[in-house]
Amino acid sequence: MLVKLLAGVMLAFVLIGATVPAAFAEEATTEAQSAEQTTEAETSAPEQEAGNVSLSEDQIKALAEMLSANDLARQLFMAAAGYNQWNAYLKFTANEGKYLNDKGEFNFDTTLTKDNGFTAMDSFDAGYARQILKDAAEKSKKDVTVPETLTEPDAKAIVAKMQTAVDLENKGNFIDAILRGVGYVLGLMTKYLTFGTNNYILSLLYFGLIVELLMIPMAISQQKNMIKQAKLRPKEMAIRRRYAGRNDQATMQKVNQEIQELYQKENYSPFSGCLPLLIQLPIMIALYQVVIDPAFYVLGQAKAFSGAMMQYFTTSQAAGGFGGVLGSQRGTIEILSKLRENGIEAFESLKSFGYFSNSEALYNALHGIEEAGGIPSVNIGSWNFGLNPWSAVSTGSGFFASHWWLLLVPVLTFVVYFASTKINRKLSYQPTTAENDKATGCSNNMMDIMMPLMSVYISFIVPAAIGVYWMFKSVLTTVKQLIMKKVMPLPTFTEEDYKAAEKELYGKNPSKPHKASNGGTKNPNVRSLHHIDDDEYDSKGNYIGRPAAAETTQTESGNAASGQAPAMAAPLKDESDKHPKSGDADDQNS
Repeated sequence: MLVKLLAGVMLAFVLIGATVPAAFAEEATTEAQSAEQTTEAETSAPEQEAGNVSLSEDQIKALAEMLSANDLARQLFMAAAGYNQWNAYLKFTANEGKYLNDKGEFNFDTTLTKDNGFTAMDSFDAGYARQILKDAAEKSKKDVTVPETLTEPDAKAIVAKMQTAVDLENKGNFIDAILRGVGYVLGLMTKYLTFGTNNYILSLLYFGLIVELLMIPMAISQQKNMIKQAKLRPKEMAIRRRYAGRNDQATMQKVNQEIQELYQKENYSPFSGCLPLLIQLPIMIALYQVVIDPAFYVLGQAKAFSGAMMQYFTTSQAAGGFGGVLGSQRGTIEILSKLRENGIEAFESLKSFGYFSNSEALYNALHGIEEAGGIPSVNIGSWNFGLNPWSAVSTGSGFFASHWWLLLVPVLTFVVYFASTKINRKLSYQPTTAENDKATGCSNNMMDIMMPLMSVYISFIVPAAIGVYWMFKSVLTTVKQLIMKKVMPLPTFTEEDYKAAEKELYGKNPSKPHKASNGGTKNPNVRSLHHIDDDEYDSKGNYIGRPAAAETTQTESGNAASGQAPAMAAPLKDESDKHPKSGDADDQNS
């Protein structure tokens, strides 16, 4: 059970801490050309009209680095420089033009459009653009000087310097290659086994079934291990019966020691059933990565493609981006679902997106996916399971009204996971514990609640398709356990079997169990095992005295320390009862 808990925690931290691969390569250098080397006919973009640039190369570079470190300031500046979906200079006028919040930080909604946040200007507003640079310089920890004058070519040269080139060739490392192999299998199932629907969720269910089938040999091994442990139950119960009624720490250690010796003698390891759990963990992690980023793992795009698409998708329309919101911030599944719903026309602004120097090549790659018909569907009916359940409560009331059903995914995940855990525990062998060992029961009850709650949290922050897969996998696991119990049942024992095991371990005269008194303390014939010396008692638990050598040695040493003459040693009391209750007269007479 502890391994399951650790595995779940590791999975929660790995799922909450997982990030997409780095999206960009080295920054592309865009040199300003001199007036003598560049003519207006040779220039394909206004930002290359270097003859009107009044800033030095060092100034442009410093200002570009400062804006790149503050993405909100960068988006505002790009709107002011004309890099937006409307090819006009935009000035932020919402909230009286105050784009700084009460703490003096850049803060505005990335989905703001020209209609509800920005106002178009007839010409470049140098004062507004300089104010953005001045505020960004104050927030920057670098020593950046904002020029006294700023021209339109200056602003475009700064934006051009911030551009990077997206590497559309790199396909990742060795681990990525393995995961892409998993994605390739998913892609084949999506294409050929979903009845022409190209449904990603249905292929995930196929994948989960295949994983369970491949895990059958390990499941058989795990069931055999449980049967082997169950066969040791009579002997284990005999050991616990021998020490029944004693709950001090030394006795518990003695019980555990004898049980471990029994396991070793019978060649049983309690950890031999953990291998399936350890194998399923990396499978779940790998599947999570594949599911959230089908563009890279399933559709074969470059490693940087996913990160670049997410940056474009979440950038404000005023800065030339799509102006969308991603719930998970960890993949392209939501972006591709939008592409499937709205078509490539909705992504037309990607052609001229000012963040990348090769944005048109990025658009062509996205267009190629659509033309090939390879965009997987993550819908069940009209419900888009590529969305994040958390977005239903964080995006706004309008979005919640049409996407409230997303909240059903984490709720149902909890119900299915909780029920599956309870059923699987009843179908599996549960090791014997001491009568007074409440810690194990408490631990099981906590895990029955904590693990499903953890699954709820994870289901909230990942695309809903992951939650559907998780529920399906829990049901498959329970069905598999039912089949295993039917085909390879656990052994059952009668009272005669328990008595025979006790005689085998302790002979014809096994010790009788000791009973605790009503007051909660021990009977006088029950000794503590803080100083374990079985020679003091016979097989029935009766005190027969201590060996003479031991009595003499301890008594003399004690009297020597106190300066008293030797005396007869008294029988050992139960040292765990230092403060007996006044009503327990039996416990005070030893």
